[in-house]
Amino acid sequence: MEQNINPLEEEKQSSEPESEDEEAPSTQLLEQQEKELRQQRASAKAQLTHQTKAQAKTKKEITQLKSAITKEQNKLKKTEQSLASEKSQPKKQELQSSQQASQEKLTELQQQLQEKQEQLNQQNQQTQQSSQEVQELTKQIEQIQTQASQAEKELQKETEQAQAEASQVQQEILQQQ
Repeated sequence: MEQNINPLEEEKQSSEPESEDEEAPSTQLLEQQEKELRQQRASAKAQLTHQTKAQAKTKKEITQLKSAITKEQNKLKKTEQSLASEKSQPKKQELQSSQQASQEKLTELQQQLQEKQEQLNQQNQQTQQSSQEVQELTKQIEQIQTQASQAEKELQKETEQAQAEASQVQQEILQQQ
């Protein structure tokens, strides 16, 4: 039965499995790329989550510093009012000392606030970059999924064509017998 196959048919049959093997690495390569991109995206999302938490912590610290600054400003105001109305020299010296300490503390708190605000700005930039990275990786994953789907459809079509051709060849062989 197999002896009746002509050389052209042998060539078709021998080339068909090769075309499937050639497509398989492409599909496998796309699947591997998708897997790698998913891992990168998971890492980027974890980093984004970490940055978002750090941002929230910094915002809370800024709020606390602003509150402390307001309290210290009120304390300083009261000290200055008391100092203006005080007659006793020992009490005035005590109030002046308290005023100086409040001013130093206020300066320190304002410096800390400025540093925290700069830190928050940097965190905002990092968070934005991480968010863009996650979006870009998601886009790449979607593109690879589309390519894989198209490759799968093409492979299915080629397989169906090869099966139809094989069936036709088989019928021709049977008819020749």
